[in-house]
Amino acid sequence: MRNVSNTNYTLAYPGERPLRIDPGTPPHTFSFSWTYQLPFGRDRKFLSGGSGIVGKIVSDWNVAGALRYSSGAALAITSQNNLGPLGYTIKYADRVEGVDVYSHSRSGFDPAVDRYLNSAAFAAPSAFALGNTLGPVGYVRGFAQKSEALSFSRQVNIANGRRVGIGIDLSNPFNFVRWNDPNTTITSGAAFGSVTGTQGARTTQINVTYSF
Repeated sequence: MRNVSNTNYTLAYPGERPLRIDPGTPPHTFSFSWTYQLPFGRDRKFLSGGSGIVGKIVSDWNVAGALRYSSGAALAITSQNNLGPLGYTIKYADRVEGVDVYSHSRSGFDPAVDRYLNSAAFAAPSAFALGNTLGPVGYVRGFAQKSEALSFSRQVNIANGRRVGIGIDLSNPFNFVRWNDPNTTITSGAAFGSVTGTQGARTTQINVTYSF
């Protein structure tokens, strides 16, 4: 693999056509999902002798989970766009070579005092230039993307083939605080590189279905 520009890579073996790798694609993604029938209630390891209302409540529950972790998204460093009347919808910043793009370490990041991106690493292009970063760049990435989900569900048989389904779905069940990507407009002054928001907090949804 050899670096052919700031934003693209070429991968090829002898005699093969080169393959362009999109810098906007996260280089690493891990996902995992599972389901498990809880060992409670009739014919199970625990509370198998439960009868009456207790037995009905604890029996036949399933828990499922999923998680997805990936590298941060490639960021596009933009500039104030004075070329809109000419049909250009966005204007990118220029890269200042030799300057670290990150202002602080991404581990232990504190948005109250830290800046994620280093404003000295980029510059606004001249009035009629489009900027040389040319879109999302693979060497400037936002925070790692992480998500988890849990689901508890069961089916209750009533009579004559009728069933009631009960489900509880949780997104971000542990209520982790995760930062949004930073401000990426180089002409926004002191706000450039700052982080001002978080991703969604824990949400809970209860589902009830009736089958007949």
